[in-house]
Amino acid sequence: MKSLLISLLIITTIQTQAQDNLGIMASPGGAPIFANPQMNYVTRNMSLINSAMNFKSLTQVTFNSKEVTLSVQPAMPQCPFNAYCIEVMPAPIETRLEVTKIENTACAIVYTAQTPSNVRSEIYEQVVIEDYSYSICEVVYLAPGQLTYKATGFSSVTKRTETATATFTIPSFIRAVN
Repeated sequence: MKSLLISLLIITTIQTQAQDNLGIMASPGGAPIFANPQMNYVTRNMSLINSAMNFKSLTQVTFNSKEVTLSVQPAMPQCPFNAYCIEVMPAPIETRLEVTKIENTACAIVYTAQTPSNVRSEIYEQVVIEDYSYSICEVVYLAPGQLTYKATGFSSVTKRTETATATFTIPSFIRAVN
């Protein structure tokens, strides 16, 4: 039992040091970072591959060193003419992706997340978040962050596998403190 506790302590110390070297908060999973992205571009075939993700209503991105969560707010359902409907906003649709790589580049910290390997899905999703907020490069003057979303899946219209891309600018990051 004592050796198990010592080995867990050593593993935790190594993980904390690795996270500190990457410039990430040292708490388990890193403190969450919130962002409200602004859509730049979505390829036309996105709705054929991933109809659940209406990127015009992407409200929030939350990420840390373990996962990225994309929150999309669905539109209010239509009420038929002359009908009495209870108007309740639908719950946000959340997509959680596993962070597989964190890179410290010259100008940014780059988080790459993708569909977890233990999740069976017809759509392979990948998100790349570039965090320029700690940078001294000129890119920072354009925006403190950028998000690129890629979905690969079977299109019911073309009857083949296609890839669609959406890009976003992140005007600011809100960093939570543990």
